[in-house]
Amino acid sequence: MEYELQFRIMANTNSDSDKLLMILKHAFEDITQDRDNSCTLRGNRIEVIHNEDFDHRMADDPDDGYLYFPYLIGVYPIIDDVNLNKQIQLAKSLSDVLNMKHVKAEIVADFEELL
Repeated sequence: MEYELQFRIMANTNSDSDKLLMILKHAFEDITQDRDNSCTLRGNRIEVIHNEDFDHRMADDPDDGYLYFPYLIGVYPIIDDVNLNKQIQLAKSLSDVLNMKHVKAEIVADFEELL
């Protein structure tokens, strides 16, 4: 089966998007910021975007609450060298870093069952 390599991380935090980017920049030595709301890491562009569907009350739902978290972190391959195993590791690493900083993170990916 072929999987889509791009993925999202839904992030639930009271911090702003700049703080989320700062968390990532401090956690990964090989990250470079390329725009105000994005950076590149391991062959991917990572964009921190305010979730238009954000709803504080709905975010507490145990099943689908992540759909209403305030931030969406989009991760999109920008080089051909990116593969499924690298994306799985990156998704786990990003999620772990956010969770360690008390940001509730939920990975949304075509390859979720492989995580």
